[in-house]
Amino acid sequence: MECKYNQDEFCTNDQCPMCADYCPVPDIEGVCKYEEREEERWMLTPKGCFVAALTNHIALDEDIVDFIWHDFSALMQKLGYVEE
Repeated sequence: MECKYNQDEFCTNDQCPMCADYCPVPDIEGVCKYEEREEERWMLTPKGCFVAALTNHIALDEDIVDFIWHDFSALMQKLGYVEE
């Protein structure tokens, strides 16, 4: 689990003194008294699994990933693998 205030290695919690600055401990539970942990549930969705598998192999911009996902999911629906 990762701190929910971690955004690209920067703290976004306005109550924390590190807000808008680099957070050195987003992956280490119990160090920051301002942390709030949450499960990374995006991995459980079909799109999350697709994005994780795709970005493990190549680096893509988020807009391109969304475009690829849209076409891929439309194809899977057309072939009957997933429901609309």
